[in-house]
Amino acid sequence: MARLTKPLTNTEVINTKPKDKNYKLSDGGGLFLLIKNNGVKNWRMRYKRPITKKENEVSLGNFPEVSLQQARKQRDEFLALLAENIDPLEYRKEQELAEIRKAENTFKIICSKWFNDVYPSKASNPDTIAKNWQRLEKHVLPFIGDLPLADIKPRILLELYQKIGAGNTLDKLHRLIKSTMDYGIKLGVIEFHNCNIAKDDFITPIAKNHPSIMPYELPKLIDLMNNAYTAHRIEPNTFYAFNLSLLTGLRQGEVTKLEWRFIDNELLIVPSYVLKQTRKLKEQPRDHIIPLSTQAKRQLETIKQINGTSAFIFAKVRNRTAPMSRESVTKALKEILQGTDLQGRQNAHGLRSIFRTYLTQIGVDVVVAELALAHLSTGKGKIQAIYDRYEYLDERKQALQQWGDYCEQCGMITG
Repeated sequence: MARLTKPLTNTEVINTKPKDKNYKLSDGGGLFLLIKNNGVKNWRMRYKRPITKKENEVSLGNFPEVSLQQARKQRDEFLALLAENIDPLEYRKEQELAEIRKAENTFKIICSKWFNDVYPSKASNPDTIAKNWQRLEKHVLPFIGDLPLADIKPRILLELYQKIGAGNTLDKLHRLIKSTMDYGIKLGVIEFHNCNIAKDDFITPIAKNHPSIMPYELPKLIDLMNNAYTAHRIEPNTFYAFNLSLLTGLRQGEVTKLEWRFIDNELLIVPSYVLKQTRKLKEQPRDHIIPLSTQAKRQLETIKQINGTSAFIFAKVRNRTAPMSRESVTKALKEILQGTDLQGRQNAHGLRSIFRTYLTQIGVDVVVAELALAHLSTGKGKIQAIYDRYEYLDERKQALQQWGDYCEQCGMITG
């Protein structure tokens, strides 16, 4: 009959003293306390490995850091693993390795990998990537950046989203978070996630269009800008950038990056890399050709006298090798329209809307009007867009000249 091992008591464990040689006190089930001659009391477990049946020992920690009850709990867990033919030592190593992997696969680390390896092929331009990373640094990374990807659950995201609040910022951040989690699955860091449900109850407000007045109100806007210019409230660069934005329909970021070498006789050829970088434009580069109206040409002749020594049409005043800020016209409009009945009704990007609305009013074909704005979706049918490469330059020249004439009738200073 097998001899029964008497379980240890806390008093026995506490009162054990070191001897000249190491010795053991058994608790049963393979658990014993090794008392070393230096006074260290180490919990250990002896067991037979499932496959080889060779005896093995594993340390469970030292007393008193690991109590008798805690040591027994570990022993019982190991016995349960052995019952499933799992080696406790190998299992422990796998768990430790899993913890290391979790620490190495935090949200910030995986998100950084996605930003470097994948996002550049999807994003429209480097500025978009930089802005989105700044959004993450401000709203997301301080809260979940150090969490292992496996620990990010809808409950945690729900708390984060409540702090951010419904809106366009949350929409963008949620897409970035979901992309990071999806990338984690592809890398094998996590098996799945259900983070999508965290945003279900956050309804984004309907997006508002950029404020823009109607073409019949343009004389008032131009008059306000003319007065600000003649009163030296705005710099020549800002004034003529406003005028050229109106005449060409270009975005502010595009106007401010214009160079003199883009002008070819009566055409302004804006390289594709200057334009707003949609994914389609990035994959299929296409320059934007603008037939210059007589008003636009006179504007450029005047600007040449100011900035002709710079490569940029709108060079910085104090640094002729760099373009002016894309925010110059935006800030000027905000200041000049303050206190007028146009306050809050017009911004710099909305100048394109005045231009486009006017072309519709005078009956310009939708394809011509859309091409004038450098829209790749030109109103052509899908098949037509593939095969019809006609640029409508003559039609666009006529439309832009009509628009230039109207701007001059509205009081634009063109010389």
